[in-house]
Amino acid sequence: MSEGKGKTGILLPVVLIGAVLLSGIGLVGLFLQAADRDGEVNGPGMMMPGTENEQIATAEMAAGERYDESYRQVQEVRDLIPAERDMPISAGFDEPPVPAAVPGDGDLTRSDDDLLSQEGYIDRGDSPEAPEVGMDDTFSLLGDDDDVLDGTLELVRNGDVPDELPSVDVEKEVHIPITENGVRIDEDLAEDVSGDLGGLSEELEGVLGENAPDTGSAGFDTGKVPLTTWDVSNSTVRDEDGDGNPELKLEFRVASGTVNRTMPNGTLAYIVGCEYEYRDSDSDGYPEFERSVNVRFANFTMNGLKVAEGLSYSEVLRNDTDGDGVVDRVEMRHLSFGYHATVLGTVRSFALGGELIMDDVDEDGVFEKKEGTAFLFFRHQIGSSGVIIRESLVLVQGKEAPNERALSKLAFTRLNNTRGETLLERGYLWSYHEGSASRDLLVIAGRNDTVTGRLQYVILNATEESSMEGSRCRVTAFGVNNSTLPSGKERSDAVAVDYDVRISGSRKEENGFLAAARTEKGNGSLEESFILISVNRTGVSSIPEKEDSTVLIGRNVTNGGLNSTVAFASRMYRDADRDGNPEYLRESWAVGRSEDHDRDGVKELEGYIVHWNELRDLDDDTNPEWNQTFTMMGWKRDTNDDSNIDVERGVMVNRTAYDENSNGTVELMETGIIGFEKTDTDSDGTIDSESYIGFWEKVTDVHDDGTEINRESGTWSHRS
Repeated sequence: MSEGKGKTGILLPVVLIGAVLLSGIGLVGLFLQAADRDGEVNGPGMMMPGTENEQIATAEMAAGERYDESYRQVQEVRDLIPAERDMPISAGFDEPPVPAAVPGDGDLTRSDDDLLSQEGYIDRGDSPEAPEVGMDDTFSLLGDDDDVLDGTLELVRNGDVPDELPSVDVEKEVHIPITENGVRIDEDLAEDVSGDLGGLSEELEGVLGENAPDTGSAGFDTGKVPLTTWDVSNSTVRDEDGDGNPELKLEFRVASGTVNRTMPNGTLAYIVGCEYEYRDSDSDGYPEFERSVNVRFANFTMNGLKVAEGLSYSEVLRNDTDGDGVVDRVEMRHLSFGYHATVLGTVRSFALGGELIMDDVDEDGVFEKKEGTAFLFFRHQIGSSGVIIRESLVLVQGKEAPNERALSKLAFTRLNNTRGETLLERGYLWSYHEGSASRDLLVIAGRNDTVTGRLQYVILNATEESSMEGSRCRVTAFGVNNSTLPSGKERSDAVAVDYDVRISGSRKEENGFLAAARTEKGNGSLEESFILISVNRTGVSSIPEKEDSTVLIGRNVTNGGLNSTVAFASRMYRDADRDGNPEYLRESWAVGRSEDHDRDGVKELEGYIVHWNELRDLDDDTNPEWNQTFTMMGWKRDTNDDSNIDVERGVMVNRTAYDENSNGTVELMETGIIGFEKTDTDSDGTIDSESYIGFWEKVTDVHDDGTEINRESGTWSHRS
């Protein structure tokens, strides 16, 4: 993902939450004037001649600006949302500010005649940012496979969701690491395990010599053993028709012995053997069956105690069932095992092996079907009690057929201290399957570091399907990252993603969900934050047709008291003919704050703001027939913390513009503002006094042509 694109994705919560448009020139001044004219009503006939033109011009300008503002919002709306295929996951979010857990100050208190003012309330700037939940370290567990998965894993790294799975190099990745020469899977080993295996290889060669098994490649080739070394050599050849093409060959060789050594002091015992079988029933020189088995075994003892042992084994079988000279089946099996112990009690052992079966069904000289399994196990122990300080397991399983390819890799390593206590565990499972019309990828990776107090794991599954109707790609992922910070605090991060995209021709449907959370505690404080995002949209040829998006963000800070903030935003967009001019648009957001200083569950202070903007353009001519903006904000205070609200203040603002004939000229614009205050002076749960102040304004374009504009306005109040 490019830098710009990443920032666009992150902007979604900010854009949706931050699109408050409390439009209207000089509203505060109008509110204050209205408060001074309590109960007074002005109509068109009461305008003074000297100010009539000025008031008409002011109302017309307000209506025009209101319309232009909404029109610009519609035209620019696609620039305010994430780019296509983009979801604001987690990367790049700023650390949210920590709200002060102290009682509200006097700025929230206003005089009775100022109830219509919008100053001093909570605003969109008080909403929390999303938690930063990073997963990069967890994905590093994948080692060399990370570059293959990089395109798909960007989903949870940076929020870039692909429309399809990344291309997998089948020849490189869907490869079973077995040949006639042996098994090699060292590329899937952790670096520290490879080094430990190298040390074991040197130790085995030091005591077993040429009889030592290869820790890097299972199997054994007796062709490297000189013929003069064989103690027993039996060979049978049968050529009944005497044409020089034997129908049968059987060969058996064995060499064994013991060697007393002084450096190191001990006895080496070994045995080497091979067996070969050849059958050509029709004596045409093309055998129907060949089989070769090679084995070598050795051990080394000191004072009657075994300190080293090694085994190497290889078997290759070839079948040419119809004897036409084209081998239609090959089977290979290899195994190596090694063990070494020192006088200090250090023991290292390993086992490496595998099996591969290949079939040439149509006998064209190419093996269309392959299926095999390879494995490696390693263990390092110390002390008389055999404490395990390192062990590792690698398992590779693959399959290849004309319409199917699959490969699975499992790798696990554990590191312990000398008391057998776990210091570090890490591992991953990587599984890929490809069929004629589908692909599937599964990744499970984890790390547990008890020294640094860090636990990480991630699960990712991606599926791609294609048909005559179109294609579908779905990605789901879940990750956790728990750690201990240098300050001593414990941090826990989690993220979950579900993204589904369907493409049919030029039509594209996207459904996505994200949940991310962070918890940080220690040193007497607790901070919790979360974000939930839901995106559902449809478009044709990259032009949006429908969208329903929702964002929910929250944050709790406990440091003596409890300070909570939650923010919500949503967007509904409809453009059925996909001309870039929506027939319907609604954007809304809300922010709430609360303070509970003694954490008794009773909130001493609460603040809230709710806002939405809605327009309808049913004839789709860029001239909305109906356009509304609504805002409500307020706060509550429970000074003595007895669950009874002592005072509540709030204000509501609504403005609606009408252009019913959709000619681009607003015929009617209505504005209404209500401010209120409720008090319970003795905190008995009963409201003792209520005050309301209202202001209204109605601007009418009489002839719908801008030539005659009437303005009516007034205020009202009520107290009890």
